[in-house]
Amino acid sequence: MSFRFSRTRIVLFLLVLSALAFPALADNVTISGTVDFAALDGSALDHDHTANGVFTVDDGDLTVLGTIENNDDFGGGGISALPMRFNVSGNLVVAAGAAIRAENQRGGGNGGDLTFTVGGNATVGGTISTSRLTGANPSGTDHAGAISLTAGGTVNLQSGSVVSAGAVDGVAGVITISGGNAVTVGGLVAAGPSSSVSASTKYTGLILTGGAAQMTGGTITIRSTSHNEPAVIVTADAIVVSQGETAGAGTVTIEGCNVQVRGLVASLARTGAGARVALRSGTDLLVDGTDLAGSGGTRRGMVRVDATQQSAPSPMLSALSKTSVPRRPKNGTSKKPPASDPAPYQVPPIAMAALGGWLYVIENQRLWRVSPTTGDYVQIDSCAR
Repeated sequence: MSFRFSRTRIVLFLLVLSALAFPALADNVTISGTVDFAALDGSALDHDHTANGVFTVDDGDLTVLGTIENNDDFGGGGISALPMRFNVSGNLVVAAGAAIRAENQRGGGNGGDLTFTVGGNATVGGTISTSRLTGANPSGTDHAGAISLTAGGTVNLQSGSVVSAGAVDGVAGVITISGGNAVTVGGLVAAGPSSSVSASTKYTGLILTGGAAQMTGGTITIRSTSHNEPAVIVTADAIVVSQGETAGAGTVTIEGCNVQVRGLVASLARTGAGARVALRSGTDLLVDGTDLAGSGGTRRGMVRVDATQQSAPSPMLSALSKTSVPRRPKNGTSKKPPASDPAPYQVPPIAMAALGGWLYVIENQRLWRVSPTTGDYVQIDSCAR
């Protein structure tokens, strides 16, 4: 009896050692083909095994190679798309050519909300969309869904990726992207009438094509909570835009420890109010448009806060950083600006159209207002708050 008991204890001990030495393999999930969300939710691939509107991968990665959709095509016109939530303990990958869609594709109705909570890194090479694509909403009240992507690690929106909460004739959705480590934006992030970019006018006129007169741009927030620098990079291929019509645009906010803008960031209203961009950095802030005069290059940074018609109210750009905002001396001289008084110097090219819009900069414990046309500094407060 004693021998049996001892042998059992030894076997159990060896099993424990084996479990510690060889941890269980991650239960990764890969989605291919076109799949309706209702078929995934509560399925064998769903780790919570419950049809509750949440697709869970609680001990691995989620890789999407095909399309997951929850659109309004399950009924007649006037039916809205349904929301989807994804909880992933590991990494999320939406590969190039893949898509996750909760779109209102016909008749009245709204786009569905999309929520991603990711423990590891999030990489998007394909499309994430909650857009309202049809034009049957003269009141302008139907709306796109909201998009929320929160990752504990890095967020990488690759070149060619699309994150869109558009509404061709209604209210664009709210887009929130947050990373616990570096956030890199290399694709299109759009809360406007569509996800189609007008390449010929994106720097001077409309950025996104389409849109009825009652269309309203949505709010976009991109942030990193990391202390590693640079925390947020907007690459030369990237476009981050809120665009509206007569009802106005939404605020675009980018914040983190060291924000570098080498692509296009814009809040654009045709005739309405609300156009605003806020760039916030705990350390350095860079808008680098060195290569804008040419056709290529990796430094194509531009911040547009404007409208395409003179009747629009004055837009506003806020650029807040702990250290100085990069700027250039007037008249092409190489002299560096003094730390105490940047008034004789100019900021790099920042386009806000000739509407009387101003750039506000907190620097050296003073609040400065910078002309969008001349780049001149005007001190308006000796103690920044």
